[in-house]
Order: sequence, then structure tokens, then C-alpha cells
Amino acid sequence: MTLVIGIFIPFLAINSGLMIKFSAIFTKRCLSFYSRAGIIAEEAISTIRAAVAFGAQKKLSDHYDSYLSEARKEGFKKSLLVGFTLSIMLFGIYVCDAWSLWFGSKMIKNNELFLGQVISIYSLIITGYFSLTIFFDYIQAISLATGASSKIFEIIDRVPSINIASDTGNKPENVVGHIQFKNINFIYPTRPDVKTLNNISFNVEPGSTVAIVGSSGSGKSTIVSLMLRFYDPLSGDLFLDAENVSYGLIGSIYENLPDNEKRERIVNACKMADAHDFIMNFPDKYETMVGERGILLSGGQKQRIAIARAIIKDPKILLLDEATSALDTQSESIVQNVLDKTSRGRTTIIVAHRLSTIRNATKIIVMNKGVIVESGTHKELMDKRDSYFKLVETQQIQQNLKNREEFNILNSSIIPPKDDFITSFTIKDNDHQFNLTEQKSDIEIGLKLNDHNYTILEFIKKVVIINGLDFFMFSIGCLYPVFAIPFANVIQAFSKTGDILYHETTFWALIILVFAVMIFLVNIIQNVILGIFSEMLTERIRSIHLSLDVTYINVSLIIGWKLTLVYLCCIPLMIGAGRLRIKMASNFQQRTKKAYEYSAQIACEGADNIRTVAALTYENNLWERYHNLLDEPMRQSIKHAFLVSIPFAFANCVIFLVNSLAFWYGSKLLISSEYDLKKIYTIYTAIIVGLLFSGRLFAYAPDIAKAKSASNSIMSLLERVPKIDTWCQDGEKIKTVKGHLKFSNVHFHYPTRLNVPVLRGLNLEVKPGQYTALVGPSGVLLKESSLYDITIKENILLGCLPGQNVTQNDLEKVCQEANIHNFIIGLPNGYDTFIGGKGIQLSGGQKQRITIARALIRNPKILLLDEATSSLDSESEKAVQKALNAAAHGRTTLAIAHRLSTIQHADIMFVIKDGKVYEQGTHQELLELQGIYYMMIQKQHLGESNL
Repeated sequence: MTLVIGIFIPFLAINSGLMIKFSAIFTKRCLSFYSRAGIIAEEAISTIRAAVAFGAQKKLSDHYDSYLSEARKEGFKKSLLVGFTLSIMLFGIYVCDAWSLWFGSKMIKNNELFLGQVISIYSLIITGYFSLTIFFDYIQAISLATGASSKIFEIIDRVPSINIASDTGNKPENVVGHIQFKNINFIYPTRPDVKTLNNISFNVEPGSTVAIVGSSGSGKSTIVSLMLRFYDPLSGDLFLDAENVSYGLIGSIYENLPDNEKRERIVNACKMADAHDFIMNFPDKYETMVGERGILLSGGQKQRIAIARAIIKDPKILLLDEATSALDTQSESIVQNVLDKTSRGRTTIIVAHRLSTIRNATKIIVMNKGVIVESGTHKELMDKRDSYFKLVETQQIQQNLKNREEFNILNSSIIPPKDDFITSFTIKDNDHQFNLTEQKSDIEIGLKLNDHNYTILEFIKKVVIINGLDFFMFSIGCLYPVFAIPFANVIQAFSKTGDILYHETTFWALIILVFAVMIFLVNIIQNVILGIFSEMLTERIRSIHLSLDVTYINVSLIIGWKLTLVYLCCIPLMIGAGRLRIKMASNFQQRTKKAYEYSAQIACEGADNIRTVAALTYENNLWERYHNLLDEPMRQSIKHAFLVSIPFAFANCVIFLVNSLAFWYGSKLLISSEYDLKKIYTIYTAIIVGLLFSGRLFAYAPDIAKAKSASNSIMSLLERVPKIDTWCQDGEKIKTVKGHLKFSNVHFHYPTRLNVPVLRGLNLEVKPGQYTALVGPSGVLLKESSLYDITIKENILLGCLPGQNVTQNDLEKVCQEANIHNFIIGLPNGYDTFIGGKGIQLSGGQKQRITIARALIRNPKILLLDEATSSLDSESEKAVQKALNAAAHGRTTLAIAHRLSTIQHADIMFVIKDGKVYEQGTHQELLELQGIYYMMIQKQHLGESNL
């Protein structure tokens, strides 16, 4: 009989294997769409300022939802598969029930087995099969893990063509710094039809400084990328000290910092990079946390810290790619002097758009479309009056003033802190004046997240309110305990003899088959519904099991309360063990949550800044930080796994201990004729199956703990009411905007740095149609080129107003104005080209021109330009600046710039320093003042004669 019943085991095993295989396939597809959705979400959050500025939240949200929709479709397919296979498993178990009962009755009729033997074999086998239902839940977890791990193992097993972990190759002990490019050709893998470097050859002598200039996309930064071996050349040779290193070195040309680096060396490096002063102004000074991607620092501050990081390594070869591009004039001059001094005695290669930073280079190489068009010193190239001369001419600032050897610079006055800073910002239209005023305390309140610690019941209550109750799910649970009635009748039939035993057993076995078909169909519907409403999966599973346990007890109490009470004595023990396991798992989640969050942040930042990590040979350091953060949670998890298994094992053990007690007591009731065999086995089946399903519930203890931790975060976000709600449609709406702006006594500080005032009583007025420029030291505002992992066309259309109709001609027109149209149509897919996360497949200048096109597409009345041309080469800057000047006509324009040549034709300029307006006037008026603006002009002046 055991062999006959056991024939179902291979069937269940094959079914499980198929489910794991195909479920892993659908899971992998789901994760692929979730990954792309995650990229959009990460980009939108990291560039939230740009998203809000363009009102692109809805468009980005819709794009994010489109990937989720595709993931849901794959998840629905997986739900169908899982529902079908799990239903087949349960169907097989119940068919096995019916088959074993019928076969057992046949063997009793033929006198091959006794009644006691049949019942013993049946009870053991069926208990084993129902125990397998607990394993079904783990099968789903295994299939999910299989799908998720396939991508991970694919990455782990991949051997990159440029393997930084390899121990083979050249290991130069002493680097002199002689670099030679010989007939180098290169094509980016993502753009195989565009030859980036075309037979490039040049020498860099040890200790010399070579500058590489040219238009955007000419191949300047590619040369640096080849030296750092981000890529290998298509052909040609790259020599370092006469050694061919076309395919890389072991380690890097940089030296790693030792672990015991002295603080003095760090401080000295920061002083040389003009970073020490602003660091010391922070409350925690050098221990200040700068936030993810250094978000708490301005662009200039971040760049100065990056320069300090390069200086501290004391490299033999110094590579500078736009090293001062984000600095204001004064800081640029200081840092440039530091770099000039630091580069002495070192081989230095500089890539620059700001030509004022490379005029003292030993040799300047001018590139265009991947080839070298000319080279020489600054004076030699200026005398040629060719490509370099034209680049310099486009950056030349018009002035006719004499040199001054000394400048009297106004010192900033320190304003005493106030209890409440009042911010007033006025916008005027034809009929109304809107005054926007906020108290500091209100802003701080709006930033706080709800930190209430929600319980599981509170979270389920919220889910029920959001999604509504599903009576159908509870009704499913009521089907299982009814199974105890036909089973008990089969046992009762076993007490008969001959044909009566056989016929009654056959009848009730057929009834069980009917139940098997019903459960098969119901489980398919259940799993499909759970797949459609996947976000309700965990809560509904637990609701089903809660309804199951109560129904089993109700059935058994109706049949016989005495024996039921014996079984119920194990319920408190099981509940206590289950709650203990949940509590232990929840505490473990809380202990390790911070470590996992911080380690994930380090991993994400490392991946996001992979070029910087590789250039500084920081891979091992980063890995060690990541590993150390996870080391303690891993040790705790091993200990936790052992401890949490004790209550789980105890809860399952109690079932069998109470089972033996119940059988003993049931025999006494049977002997005393209080209960008959049918009643005893009805109670036995209802309670035992119920307890087995209860065991499944407590198997979810780790998931319940994770759900509790996750629910706190989710509910905090759901309950949070932001102070500035960008989705809100309330408030006054300006019907017609003329563009009259006025700042009146504006004070401001960032919520994360309450003791560092940024604006200190700022007063300025911008009249309608006026082109206004803001200039000043770094730390006022931050420019961003915020692009997303969508097509070029979709990135530009993010700037459209809701309901705005944009034709292809309109799109091409703004791209021509931004001087990017020719580049776009030269791509294989044109405007439908995907540009990767954060526009990674584009150069800095190309990204910035696309963001300019995005700003122009809505034809705005007010145009805000924050370093709009800072990443452009001279030629592109001139063309784009011309377009921006044309676009500014008839619009109120507010421009922030470090490149003063881009704003010299503004109607009025405000010079901001330490949060206050120190000077204002036209370009000529400010020059005549010979103050801060005059000094900044002198430091950016490139011409020879006027100096």
C-alpha cells in the first residue's frame, strides 16, 4: 500500500521542478522591467529640482508606471503558472487521499491488510503529504531566488575584457612620466559608426604640461579615458616610459593612500585646493557628512574636494578633465595657481573648455572630429590666428580698462542669527501681486517624516481600508475543514465488512475526488487573483490562514468538544512559539536595517561613480568598506538563524506530542462508548490539518518581520504631508504672466545646515522682459544637466507644458537653436536614440545643449539659466549663447554664470557675495566701479594686448 501511495511522489517532484524553472524565467523578466523602472525612479529623485522646475513629475511618473505595467504582465503570467502548478500539487494530494482509501478498503476486503495497518499507513502518508504543502511556499521562494540570482551569477561569472582584478601584465615600479600616443584609433562600443579618435599621435615629455582643447565631442576626454584604461584602443600603441601599455597596467599610475594617512596631509591638500576654509565653516568640519553624491555641497565645493583628493595622492602623472569648470572666478584663479604649482615636476595632461586655465601649458593640442588640427604654445597658436585663435576669441570679454595691481574687496558682514528668518518673494502679473512668505519653523515641520512605529495589525487595517475586504478569499478557507467529514465517514466505513465496506469506502473516496476538483479550480482562481493584486499578497495569505484555523476548530467543537479541548491545549504553545519567532525576526531586522541601508548606499554611489573609483584605484578600499559593513550582520544572521529555528521546531513538535495525547484520550472515549470511531477521526482530521496549516503560518515569521519593518517606511510615506506639495492644484493661479520678479529682504538657509545662512537679506528686482545676470563666488546656486534613461525626443518633451502640442518641426527648431540638431540627426536612430541613465552616452556639452532645448520647447515667459553653457566648448558656447540671447528677447531672463563672457550683454547684473547684493549695474557700469566684478573680469581675460 505504501508503494502504491508513493507513486505520486515523482509526479509532485516533476511538477515542482517545472514550476521552479518557468517561474524563474518570468521572475527574471519581471526584475528586468523593475530594474529599468528603478533607473527612472533613481534619476527622477536625484534630479528632483529639475523635474519640479519643468513640471515633469506626471510624465516621469507615467514613464515609470509603463515599466511597472510590463512587469505586472509578466507577474500575471507567473501567477497563472504558480497557481496552476500549486493547484495540481494539492489536487494530487487529494487524489492520493481518495486512491489510498479506496485501495486500502480493497486490501481489507481481500484480507491482505488489517484495518489498523491501513489507517496507520494512511495517516503517516497523508501527514507527510500535507507537510509537503509547507514546502510549496519555499518552492515559490526558491523559484524567485533562481530568477533573481541568474542575473547576479551572470555578472559574477563574467570575465571583462579589461579585468582590473587580474594579476597579469606590466607592473612599473618607477614611473618617470613619458607618454606617447602612436597612431591611436578608437570607436565607442555604443556608437560603432562614429570614429572618435582617428590615427592620433603625440608625445608628452616627463614633467611637461600638455593641454587638449577642441569642440564638444572632438575626442578630448576620450584620450584621458584611454590613459585610465576605461577602454582599449581599436588600434595603435600607447607608451608609458617606452613600455607599450595599450592594454593597461596592473593597478594604476596613481598610488593608493595608506590607511594611516595623517590628518595634516589631508588638511594641507584641502588648503592647496582652496577647500579648507569652507570645510572649517561647517559645524562638524572635516567630519561633516556631505550626503549622497555630495548633495549638501555646491558644485564648486565638490570640485575643490575632488581636486584635494587628487593632490593628496602626489601622483607622477596628473590628469585634469575640466578640473575648474564649476568654480567661480576667484576660486578658479586660486585653484589654478595650486594646480600650476602642483603640476611642476609631474607629467600633466589637461582637458579644458576654459582656455584661461591652460595658457601656460608647455604644449596645447587642438582637436576637431577626432584628429589633431594644430599644436604649440599659447603664443605660437595665437600668432597662427587659426583654430585656437578663434576659440580664444569667442571667450574674450569686451573691455577697455587698464591693469590694476591691487583691488579693494569688500568683506562680508556677519548678520546675527534670528529666531525666525522671513522670506519674501513677489511675482506680479497684470492684475495681481502674489507674495510668498514662509516661517523657518514651518519649513522645519514640513520636513519631518511620520516616525510612528506601526504594528502589523495597524498596517493590515490600512491595507483593508485602501483595498477593501475580499469575502471570496475567506470563503476559500472554509472549504478545507469540510474535508474532515468525508474522511471520517471513510474511517467509519472501514468498521464494516465485505461488500458494504468496499461500496461505502468507494462512495466517500469519490466525494473526496469531487473536493479535489473543487480545490483545484478554487486554488487556480485564488492564485490568479493574488497575482493581479500582488501588493495584497502577504496580507491576504495571512487572512486566509487565520480564517482556516478558526473554521477547523469550529468543526471539531461541533462534532465533539471533549477531545477537541485536548487538542486545543497545544494552541497557546504554538501561538507563543510563533509570536516569539516573529519577535526575534523583527528585532533582527531592526538591528541590521541601518547597516544594510548604508552598505547599499555605498554600493550605489560606487557604481554611479565607477570612473572616479577606477581612476583613483579605490576598488579594494570600496569593497573593504562594503564588506566590513555587512560582516557584522552576517555573523548576527548565522546566530539568528539558529535561535529562530528553536521556536519553529518546538511549534511543529507540539503537534505530534498533542496528537499522541489525543489518541490516548480518544481511545478512552471510544472504550466508554462516548465517541464512536467516525467522531474521533472527524475531530482528528479537522484539528491536525488545521494545525499543519498553522505551522505554515509561522513559517512566514521572517516575512512578517520584514513586512513590519517595510510597513513602517511605507505608512510613514503614505501619512506624510509635504510642506510644498508639487502635485497640489490648490492656490491662486496666475492667468497672464508678465514676468515682474522681486526679492525683498529674503533670508534663507538649507534645512540640513540651519546655522549656515545662504541668503542674508537679499533685495533685487527683475522688470518684465529684462535680461538679468547673477554672478558671484561659488556656493550660491548649483547647475545640473538632468537627463533620463529615455530617448532624446522624450527628454526634450519633458519641458512641455501640459496639453502643449509640439510638432517635429517645433522640436527640430529648438534643437537648432541649442546647436544640437546636427549631432542628433547624425545618430543612427536620430531623435529616437536612447541615451542611457543620466545621459551617460553623451558628452557633457551634448547633455547641456539638450537641456537647453528642453527649456526652450515650452516658449516660457520667464527663462531661468543656471550655468547654461558651462559644459560647452567655445564654439558651441558662442552659438548657443547667441540662441539664448535671441530667446531672451521679450522674456524675463534670470541668468546665473561663472563665465562672465556669457552675460556681459545683460540689461542688469547683480554681484552676490555671502548672500547679499554687493554691486549692481550693467557690464560697463560695474567695470567702472573697479570692484568685485572688475576683479573677476581681469582673472578671466584671455587677450594679450588688453592686459
